[in-house]
Amino acid sequence: KDVKTLQDALSIYVTNASAYPVTDTNGVYLTGSDAVASTLIAAGALPAVPLDPQNVGNFRYKYTSTDGFTYTLIYYLETNSIPGKSAGEHTASP
Repeated sequence: KDVKTLQDALSIYVTNASAYPVTDTNGVYLTGSDAVASTLIAAGALPAVPLDPQNVGNFRYKYTSTDGFTYTLIYYLETNSIPGKSAGEHTASP
């Protein structure tokens, strides 16, 4: 659900700004106070950035967009409870 919320916010943002928020090649962990989160919140794309339920180590959402035309959102699932998804690293993009 959180990943879908982030993707929806990014869709709203790109519709209004004509580009996704840009990062360097290392990307940024979404903490709620990072530059990407602040940009999405300031633009009204969402009221607050959701955090991974564990929010430690690899269990954080990481966003990267070096060109503003596409993005990669990396997230980790703690369990196999989502049909079609195994525990571990996954990526989402537009």
